[in-house]
Parts: sequence; C-alpha cells; structure tokens
Amino acid sequence: YGAFDVQISPMLVGLSNFYQKQKKWSEAENSLLKALSINESTHGDKHIETADVKILLARFYKTKGDNLKAANYYKRALSAYTVSLTGDSPQLAIASEEAARFFKEQKKYDIAESHFNKALAIYEKILKPDHIYIAEILDNLVMVNKKLNNKKQAKMMKKRAKKIRKKNRA
Repeated sequence: YGAFDVQISPMLVGLSNFYQKQKKWSEAENSLLKALSINESTHGDKHIETADVKILLARFYKTKGDNLKAANYYKRALSAYTVSLTGDSPQLAIASEEAARFFKEQKKYDIAESHFNKALAIYEKILKPDHIYIAEILDNLVMVNKKLNNKKQAKMMKKRAKKIRKKNRA
C-alpha cells in the first residue's frame, strides 16, 4: 500500500477512533483529514465513502465543540450523500436526521426543519406509516415549527405523532 492508497482510509478512520478514546485530539483529527484527502483524491468529493468520512469529521468537531466546522462537514456530507445515494436511502435519512438534530441544538431551526423534513420524507417511503421513527421525527418537527412560529404546522404534526404512538401501544 502507498501512503495515499484508498485501502489506507478505513485504517486511518480506525486509528482516529483509537486516538479519540485516548483523547489525543490532534492525532485523531489528522487521521480523519488524511482519510478524507485520500477519498477525495481517489473517489471525488461526492462519493459515498467520502461522505462517510465527512460525517465522521462532523461528529468529531461536534464532540470537540467546534460547531462551525461540524456544521460545514454536515452540509458537505449531506451534499455528497444526496448525489451518491438514491432519494430513499436509509443512510441518507439517518444522516439528514443527525444533521437536523445538530442544527436544532444550535438553534438554527430553519436548517433543522429542512433536514428533518428530508428524513421524514425518506422514512415515509421506506417504513410503515405508523413506525415509531416517523413519530420521533414529527416530535422534532413540532418543536422546530413552534420555534419558527409555524403553530398550525406544529399542531398538525403533533396530532399525527400522537396517533402513531397510540397505534404502537395497541
């Protein structure tokens, strides 16, 4: 293997995880950035493996409290996933939901709403209409819509989430 061989990338991700557990943040960051560089040069910016490393970088920076970098990598990862995955991919739904939760925590409710809606649209395609994940996304959208002063939308979503929860208890 050469230093920029694509097969090195997963090893660098594993190494980053190891460093993170030891709280060696600089080494962990450098390993992820090197993995990203390898994937971008080998696969391009919009490849799924490149997107996976971007999500890992977003999580890393979120953990470190660097919310500007975390937001940047969430946006970049979602952009890549949107190109590399089909519109009803569970992986895209999960990534959209994760980004939405991050932006909700940052009080960027308009961005959070967009990502929650994307996750909801995918979950509605791939899950049963009364699946608990749908209710959970709706609960998040209720909160976000209240913050955005979309009270009517929030009320409709709350009612729908309640109906799903009731059905799941039966």
